[in-house]
Amino acid sequence: MFCTHCGAEIDNRAVICPHCGCATENYYRQAQPHAEQRENKPVNILAIVGMVLGILSFWLGFLYCVLPIVALILSICSFKKVKQLNSGRGFAIAGLVTSIISLCIWLFAWIMAILPNSAITIIY
Repeated sequence: MFCTHCGAEIDNRAVICPHCGCATENYYRQAQPHAEQRENKPVNILAIVGMVLGILSFWLGFLYCVLPIVALILSICSFKKVKQLNSGRGFAIAGLVTSIISLCIWLFAWIMAILPNSAITIIY
């Protein structure tokens, strides 16, 4: 094989010409499969949705704590799919953490809202 830039004879497996340092045809052949591999990587959608709902549940958790529970369930399901898809581990963990924290905050808020009213009705 000959270098297309300097014309020197090089090894057929060479990726870069040892004489001029320019890339050969083999360089471009090897670069293409890696680009295709990155494009076809599966995405763990449940992990992303679980994390987004976990974050939204900080503001919308007052709706009877439904949103944090849904976010927690989606994050658990997505965490189980991480090994299968090899994707979304960070999103799944973030969804678990945010939904658990939000669920605790809103459960505490609901309990504090209910208890004083119950205590008042018992006294009167």
